[in-house]
Order: sequence, then C-alpha cells, then structure tokens
Amino acid sequence: MATLRLILARDPAILLEAAAEGFLRPPSWSADRPFPTPDYLLALRQGGLREDLLALAAARGVPGWFDPPLCVFHELPAWLGATGLAPCGEVERAVLIGGVLRRLREGGVFRRVRRPEAIV
Repeated sequence: MATLRLILARDPAILLEAAAEGFLRPPSWSADRPFPTPDYLLALRQGGLREDLLALAAARGVPGWFDPPLCVFHELPAWLGATGLAPCGEVERAVLIGGVLRRLREGGVFRRVRRPEAIV
C-alpha cells in the first residue's frame, strides 16, 4: 500500500529535497538491481522543478538514474495509463483539501485558522 507523507515548509528547496530524497542519494548497485532507480514515482508541478532536481543531484555527486521515475503532472496519464475517469471538480477538490486541513488543525498545524475553507 502507498504511503502518504505531508511535509510543511516555506522554503521550496526544502520541499523539493524532502520529496526527492530517493533521487538525491547515490543508487545502490547489486546483482539484483543492476539499474537501480528510486522506489517511487515523483510527479512535479512544472518542468523547471525537474531541471532543479537534476542539477541538485548532480551537485551532490549522484551520477544519475536509468529511466528515472520522474515526471511532471501533465505527463501522469502517459505514465499511469489514461482512463475514462473524470478528474475532481472544484467542489470535490475543495472538500478533499478542506478535510485534510481540518485534520491538520486538530493536530495543531493550522490551529490558529478559524475556517480552513478560507485557505482552500
């Protein structure tokens, strides 16, 4: 089953590094994994972030990946297979995000926000 991690930070570089931690450490080579790649698909919101990630990995001495599981959101249908399902509408998206914010507020993260829907 997939794991969802929520990382909160104001600095976009911190968010990129946290999301891409599997891409920022040298791959572990073995007989079982002759072409190791990160174990998850990372979808970024724009191509410039992909270029930032590749530059960050190069600066850290990570040599690269064989067929990296790295894409931009609009490329997801090609990666995962297009379906006949319609994406969430504005109301559905607001309900989902509002629910997440309400749960985070209970945990103390957005506790000063009186109405999480105002953020949505």
